[in-house]
Amino acid sequence: MNDPTPVAVTPKRDDFHLAKQAPAVLKHGIIRRYVTPFIAKVGSTSEGNRVVLVDGFAGAGSYTDGTPGSALLLAQAARGSSRNVTLLLCEKNASHHAALLQALASDGHRLDPPPMHATFEDVLPMVLEIAGESPTFFFLDPYGLGISFDDVVSIMNRGGSPKTEVCLNFSANAVRRIGGRLKEPSDATGRTKTLEGLDRACGGTWWRQEWENADSPEDASERIVSGYAARLSRATSASYWTIEARKSPTRKPDYHLIFLTRHDDGVELFGEAVSISQAEWRKTITPDDLLADWDEEELANRWVKEIAANVMILLQSGPFLTGAKYADVMGNALGYARGLHVRKALKQLYDQRAIATEPKGEVWKLLIRPRS
Repeated sequence: MNDPTPVAVTPKRDDFHLAKQAPAVLKHGIIRRYVTPFIAKVGSTSEGNRVVLVDGFAGAGSYTDGTPGSALLLAQAARGSSRNVTLLLCEKNASHHAALLQALASDGHRLDPPPMHATFEDVLPMVLEIAGESPTFFFLDPYGLGISFDDVVSIMNRGGSPKTEVCLNFSANAVRRIGGRLKEPSDATGRTKTLEGLDRACGGTWWRQEWENADSPEDASERIVSGYAARLSRATSASYWTIEARKSPTRKPDYHLIFLTRHDDGVELFGEAVSISQAEWRKTITPDDLLADWDEEELANRWVKEIAANVMILLQSGPFLTGAKYADVMGNALGYARGLHVRKALKQLYDQRAIATEPKGEVWKLLIRPRS
């Protein structure tokens, strides 16, 4: 995988994007679909074919109905791979840790080392030591704020520059709750400590001015998550995705998933995982949902039309590599369309003799040239 120029990938909110996932469906769909190709790709060239997966806030392993949580999904991906996968799990809550051990045993997993009963920040140095120089994927899904900006940077910038990726939960609910305390008297009980908690998570006090400048708590949350992701990108030289997670299309975001990678393939594969997870969710909506009457074929046609128009705009500046212009190619279909829609758009343009590039091979490796 090649190191890209860092890019920001944040889907715009428009009529393509009303179908926000229920939070657990979104994050678990992405984990299930992203981790397997990550293991396969990075493990093909790593020493001893070793890959490390880390879940720093592993929870109970599964839900009360038996649905796998993130820890079980990672364990299943590891077991199904031909690579040498080390899975590191951490959970600080004693009852959740006990349930995690039971869930793993019931699903036939025996981990070495076993899941750690500890706070992730406390065992992070040990986790980094165990991971060593191996490619590593960190899934960090705390309840509330959970992890400091500096710790995320230390993970991404760990010694030797191994292939490292992070997918983390940045809580919009916590930002709105804590930001509201800025209006309280300075001596209000717990105010200073609470505000300092968000300072620690954001890497400074800059977020306070963003809150003051915003038109609403929702606007403030959007400003702060954008600033947070951009600062992480600058501190780690990584590209990033930000994805909203909501309980329903009409609810405020509960949190944002932020994904950090230094590789073009990571940006593209994450986009595939997000797109497919969105499509899966749309099949589960009820007749009372706002989007129950949406037609998948109609959506796909709109995305293809959008992508084709974007390609022609990009060609005005000359030939380009699709992967290097990922967000620009997708445009308003970003996070919802995927490679198959891009290929269809390029095929239409080729058949119309608008482009000279026949869309064969890897769609994100194509050099798009205008028809002379």
